[in-house]
Amino acid sequence: METYTGGPGGLDGMILQARHAILAMFLVLPFAAMAQDSAPGPASAEDCAVIAAVGEDRLKWREQKPDMDMFATSYGVDCDFRVLGIKDFKIPALGPGPYYSGVRFSFSHPTYSADGLKATIDYNIGGNGGPTSYFYSGYKCTAEKRQGRWQSVACQMQFIT
Repeated sequence: METYTGGPGGLDGMILQARHAILAMFLVLPFAAMAQDSAPGPASAEDCAVIAAVGEDRLKWREQKPDMDMFATSYGVDCDFRVLGIKDFKIPALGPGPYYSGVRFSFSHPTYSADGLKATIDYNIGGNGGPTSYFYSGYKCTAEKRQGRWQSVACQMQFIT
């Protein structure tokens, strides 16, 4: 029978590797889910209006340029935000690896109520500078169409790392 002595090759090392694998899974899931949501194709005018309303609430991007970039895989990257009164902001291309500098925001495809007057959308913020330098937070936001205009009414935090 072997006696456990600890060390990087022992049980401690296995536990550490398992913790890293679980952490990596939870860091990738929000953006993996967002990438799946972006599969429906180009954003419609309604989708862009919902994103603009929630973006205004979260980023104040009609008043000033956001202090972070939009994630290149976000739903709505094809929206003409200038037409919607949004200040110009950057959407940098994806780099060759999993890491990038700075913090970026993204949106999911909106889900609409049966009457089309309410929409729910995920708004995420993330930074991934390296294996030990990351930050992610996710919000579930609701917008309502009032007098023909989409307005953000609430955002609730879903997760934060």
